[in-house]
This record gives sequence, structure tokens and C-alpha cells, in this order.
Amino acid sequence: MEVTMKKVNLREFYPSLYTKDTYVFLPDDVVTALWEETKRERAGYAKIRYHRAYYSLDREDGIERFALHSPMLPEEIMQQKELREFLYSIIMELPEKQLKRFYAYYVLRMKLKDIARIEGTDAAAVLRSVQKSEKTIRKKIKNFLED
Repeated sequence: MEVTMKKVNLREFYPSLYTKDTYVFLPDDVVTALWEETKRERAGYAKIRYHRAYYSLDREDGIERFALHSPMLPEEIMQQKELREFLYSIIMELPEKQLKRFYAYYVLRMKLKDIARIEGTDAAAVLRSVQKSEKTIRKKIKNFLED
């Protein structure tokens, strides 16, 4: 029975322990087991990051819930309100046709062809109108931020 050996860099498996490349020869089955465990561990970390499961929710006193969803400060509430009002004012300054098309496309999530069918026009015209409204909004926001 012959055992084949593979050259493995331990830094790939233990980056916190090995700061420099350290090569060793290990049997194939050991290398396979190391890779499988590394994949399983990385998948677990990715799952924790994806679900933002950094806190235990086992306790009933609300500490974890508070840490995850801390209330907004009054300054943050005011900033959001001012930003919302500013965006509404920019959108309301759009010409009526652009405003309707922008609203239908972004708020009502209608397709361009459906908006065009309702208005009795071409989808390309609706697209140009929506793009022009986006460009106007971006320009006004940029001017506001530069001031």
C-alpha cells in the first residue's frame, strides 16, 4: 500500500499562526480533510456575515435586540427628515410628464413598455424621459453637496 504525499502551505490553513509560507508534505487524505474543514469553516463565517448573526438572541432581556436595532439619535432623525424633504422638493420640480413617468417607474415599479402603453407613446420616449429626470436629480444633488 503506497501513500502519496502532497506539498501543502500551512499558511493557507492557519493564516493567524503562520505569517510566512511554511511547506510540509502530508498524505492525500489528510490534505483532503484539511480542505473540507477549511471550506466548512469559511462557509460558516460567510453565513454569519450574511445573516449578521454577530449577537446571540437567546436571552429574553432585550439587550441583543437593542444592540442590533439601536434607536436613532434626534440629530439623525432631523438629518433624515431634511434629506427626505430635499429629495421630495427636487422631484416635485420636475416637469409634469417626467414626474409622472419617474413616479410610475421607480415608485410603482412599472415597466417602461407598460407606461408607454398607458400613455400611448413609445417605450424609448419614456426611457429618455426617465433618464433625463434622473440626470436632473443627480445634478441638483451634486450642486447641493458642493455648496
